[in-house]
Amino acid sequence: IGYAYRGAVYRQLIREDTMVPIEIFPGVQDTVPSYYVGDISGEMNLHYLEVPLLLEYRPLGHWVVRAGLNPAFKIGGSDSGTADIQIGDGNAFPDTLFTFENYPDVQRFDLGMTLGAAYLFDFGLELEIRGYRSLSALYRKGFLEARGFGGTNLYHTHFYIGTAYRF
Repeated sequence: IGYAYRGAVYRQLIREDTMVPIEIFPGVQDTVPSYYVGDISGEMNLHYLEVPLLLEYRPLGHWVVRAGLNPAFKIGGSDSGTADIQIGDGNAFPDTLFTFENYPDVQRFDLGMTLGAAYLFDFGLELEIRGYRSLSALYRKGFLEARGFGGTNLYHTHFYIGTAYRF
């Protein structure tokens, strides 16, 4: 059983077409085609309790190869940021700044596959490196689509370097 911190800093610029309401003549409203630019940035800090279920194979003396499943349970964190929206070239309408918190939409359970190797020293110390790839999407189903990111899914992918001592 182990603790895992998973974090990221992200930023994305989005440009989309839109229709903007405008007063053409006094008292006459209409819409005109325009575009908007969104500058989205945020920071993700997630804390997990991991329960790796690994098989070991010892091909050579002190070397160990490990592979298996790695269930993880979200125990805390945050995923928040801002979106600065500018309509057109920014002269007709003021910029709009939104703040967001995506943490409630991060899946509570993550299941991934892991593969790695370790070197076991004679005095009990172990050095290990493992790669991890999630099998389940980071956010709940439909979350990114509802925010205009299409059918994209995000997955945890990371490398682990660690030490352990065997009693």
